[in-house]
Amino acid sequence: LWKFSAPMTGKMIVKRNVVPLFSGQESKELISKIYVPQNQLVKKGTPLYEYDTRPNQYALDQANSQLAASQTKITELKASVELAVAKVAAANANLAYKKAQLDSALTTQKLDPAAIAELEVEVQRENFAAAQAGVEQAEAAQKEAEFALSSAQEAIKATEGQVNTAKLNLEQNVVRAPADGYLTNFQAVEGTMGTPLYFRQQASFMDMTETVVAAVFPMNVIQHVAPGDHVEIAFKSLPGRIV
Repeated sequence: LWKFSAPMTGKMIVKRNVVPLFSGQESKELISKIYVPQNQLVKKGTPLYEYDTRPNQYALDQANSQLAASQTKITELKASVELAVAKVAAANANLAYKKAQLDSALTTQKLDPAAIAELEVEVQRENFAAAQAGVEQAEAAQKEAEFALSSAQEAIKATEGQVNTAKLNLEQNVVRAPADGYLTNFQAVEGTMGTPLYFRQQASFMDMTETVVAAVFPMNVIQHVAPGDHVEIAFKSLPGRIV
């Protein structure tokens, strides 16, 4: 009689997403702390368990030290560029002075050849040529200092990337709940060695965000059931309870 008064089925599937949990580290690390027991409902983002943070903390400290050294080098190179610019300005001033001396000697020689010796004019030419070479050398030194500064500024970006990567690896030491749900099939205790291998997952996480129930019923007993109707479900595994 019950079969004619309520739909019954022996074919039903309850579907939920199951997320495998395994180490996100490139190397094997020990599980140092477990925050929640199995089968306890938790919210998304709740810490589940944690791997040993020391290796990633060491990597972060080293990257920060390299970044500090690079920043110090940048300061030194900026000072070198400023010094090179000042030397170029001084070399140009000296060139202008030597040119004025040479022009004065040539003018004097032109007006009165006996007023100045040819040797003196030649000396002024040599001094002017040396001043020109000094300007070229100072400009080359400035370009070299600017290139060194530019290279260091590009290199510091790579160091900053290493720092960010080390921070990310440190944050990933803590495995958090990817959704509302619970930890299940947890095959580890504190001190267990983790592994990044997919087929060696430490646990599974049951995502309770969405549940899909699919069942097969005889057509004649549900022909008057419409979408949106309120229904009561009883399970053989839960005697005396109505869902």
